[in-house]
Amino acid sequence: MGKLRVAVLMGGPSSEHDVSLETGAMVLRSLDVDKYEAFPIVVAKGRDATLELQKDAIDVAFIAMHGEYGEDGTAQALLEALGVPYTGSGVLASALGMHKPLSSRLLADCGLAVPDFVTVREREFRDAPEAVMTEAVRKLGLPLVVKPSDRGSSVGVSIVRDQNGLIKGIAEALRHSREAMVQRYVPGREVTCSVLEDETVPEGVCALPPTEIVPKERPFFDYHSKYTAGASEEITPPHAPPPSGGDHSRDPGDSFTNA
Repeated sequence: MGKLRVAVLMGGPSSEHDVSLETGAMVLRSLDVDKYEAFPIVVAKGRDATLELQKDAIDVAFIAMHGEYGEDGTAQALLEALGVPYTGSGVLASALGMHKPLSSRLLADCGLAVPDFVTVREREFRDAPEAVMTEAVRKLGLPLVVKPSDRGSSVGVSIVRDQNGLIKGIAEALRHSREAMVQRYVPGREVTCSVLEDETVPEGVCALPPTEIVPKERPFFDYHSKYTAGASEEITPPHAPPPSGGDHSRDPGDSFTNA
């Protein structure tokens, strides 16, 4: 049997284009050359980006694109239409996972605690920014977290502690998306837990050990903290269990299965 031909998709039209190139390069370096014939496919930056693949030339696509196009179900739908297998979640799960208000509602429906939030559309804010700000503070109080509804890598995210900061935060989020999400701020530690499909276990999924993320240079895990060497510390497993106790390793698996 010959080597599996792997097309590593990287780049793309999102603001995370350059980071995606680094991810793709790391994937290419990491794939076992004795098992895989891997080659890069760089998707152009900008709204006119296209994905050109020759179905017969590859066995599987490794999606290394970040943000919209690569993580929101777009590339997944194109690959499914071409009949090309690909890594990661499917079209619907990718779309839901990238859209934070929808994924928050889904998680809440699964019985998980999520911060209260409101959404702000671009036109709504443009027509009445003061009214939008006043209503958000009335419903949620201060401080607040403001972010684009459908972007990744903490692009356009800010923590605001007063009304003037809220207006600036919404404006910044809307520079990256047509909708902003305004959430109640929840202080605490940041812990992430990845989930993999695993057909060898009854649940069909396996939650990896949780990792605590501690930013060293910024107040939260922002773009700089994510992609600057030494700007954050990752602790696996966390030094101490979350204060509320309980088996938190079940929550990510439950969310994954329901999505």
